[in-house]
Amino acid sequence: PKDKLVFVEPLSCAYHCVSSLFRYVNRERLDGFKVAIVGAGMMGILISLLCKYYGANISIINRGQERLNFIRSRLAIDAHKLCTKDEVKEEFDVVIPTTTFLYPEVLKLCGRIVRNESIILLFGGTVAGDVFPDADDINIDEIRRGHGDITVRTTTKTVRLCGTHGATKQDFNTIISILTKSPQDFPVEKLISRRIRLSEVPRAIAEMSHREVLGKIVMTI
Repeated sequence: PKDKLVFVEPLSCAYHCVSSLFRYVNRERLDGFKVAIVGAGMMGILISLLCKYYGANISIINRGQERLNFIRSRLAIDAHKLCTKDEVKEEFDVVIPTTTFLYPEVLKLCGRIVRNESIILLFGGTVAGDVFPDADDINIDEIRRGHGDITVRTTTKTVRLCGTHGATKQDFNTIISILTKSPQDFPVEKLISRRIRLSEVPRAIAEMSHREVLGKIVMTI
């Protein structure tokens, strides 16, 4: 259906992230893994759905409640799996920050909630020169874009920093196959919050520039 097809591109980027994780943990599924997604934006939601599809026990962590409430109203994700950064108490086998930018406070949160000797998978945005907090010699932009895998020792634990970036033609093919075989596992059409005509696009862009818009806006001609 067209409402699922509009999600193929972001889902392909999400799948590239999850398939990178398969390589880092040397497994083809995530059964038994506790995975935390930091950031409840569109990419965080899609990565969560894929991790869940492959057997992971997922939690979505966000700065505030508004995005979590949107997910709660649209998707069948257990309420206790949706929490703010101040509510999370447990530790995870994998933490994936999906925020637009990987600010130091985001990475510090990831370092706090990841288990010792476990993985932080860098997905969110970085720019040249970005470094890991308290480790100025660790260039996270190079790790993310180069699919790097390095070990970092903090004051409290040892962490693997791994990278993921982009998507390939095979990622697109895989996502189309998954959506065809298991559409019930990806109710992404429920994330469409608004439909607009082409003539309404300038107004919608102006609106998005000064207030947060939840969900996916779909334009029709």
